[in-house]
Amino acid sequence: MHCQDVRPVLDSTLKFGATITLHWLDERPFAASEAYRLSPRPHQPLMAWGGGGTLHRHEYHEIVLLVSGRIRHVCNGETGELAAGDVLFLRADDEHRLERIGLEPCEWINVAYAPQVIADADHFLGAGELAKRFMGPPRPPCHRPPPQLFAELLREAMELYWSTERKEPQARLTVRAWLFRVLTSQLLVAPVKSALTLPRWLEQLCAGLNDAAALRDGVHWLARHAACSQAHLCREFRRHLQQTPTDHVNRRRCVAAAQRLTQTRDTLFAIARDLGFTSLSHFHRLFRAQYGRTPAEYRNRKR
Repeated sequence: MHCQDVRPVLDSTLKFGATITLHWLDERPFAASEAYRLSPRPHQPLMAWGGGGTLHRHEYHEIVLLVSGRIRHVCNGETGELAAGDVLFLRADDEHRLERIGLEPCEWINVAYAPQVIADADHFLGAGELAKRFMGPPRPPCHRPPPQLFAELLREAMELYWSTERKEPQARLTVRAWLFRVLTSQLLVAPVKSALTLPRWLEQLCAGLNDAAALRDGVHWLARHAACSQAHLCREFRRHLQQTPTDHVNRRRCVAAAQRLTQTRDTLFAIARDLGFTSLSHFHRLFRAQYGRTPAEYRNRKR
């Protein structure tokens, strides 16, 4: 199969920072989102996504944090699956593509950074262990942090995305500190994630939340259609998705809210009501925890 080179014009300044992009993948053709270089020119658009379903490679490394949905990842001739909560570490020149699994929309944050970052971190740490664990395996490393840690990494990544208003030295330092933390905590400490296989009944149950009425009903809908006790349902969600049914529903609601905020003129009250949030304050709190901004701020920045 043809492999496409996706190589935007990068200069040496990328090694001081990163490119943070937000990506959606749903029933429509793959749509690129905005991309901003945080350092050294925060407001300059850098690149548009050129891959998605096409085999492609880059000249930079990437960290992918999967926020929602499931993705089939084809890389270097092998195929694996990613689910919400996974962190994938792609290497420069890994030949890969991403494909949505099932009907649930997918959302992920991509952090692109220069290969020199790994060399610099390894030089500081010594022993060459970071580069060995990063570059050694035939497939790129993939990890599943504890839910609390993933939520922290996600929140920090969203803060990086929104930090274009910061002065250059602060943005550059924050980006480099985040990269160092993620690379060392996941590649030097965390165990590699095993392949994820959801039971068919759980996959169908999660896909059912694509229906607006089901998502609005949330956990009650899951309990009615699970054909098992609520205690067993909670155990299976924790076992396979490392989150509670409530956490899963809230994350899906926030993803749906983000789409409506950018694609419609619906009021915040209407969005919160339609998606099943108990109140506007509840909507604001959960949305800000996931996206680093209030719904109104998110809508204003996207327009």
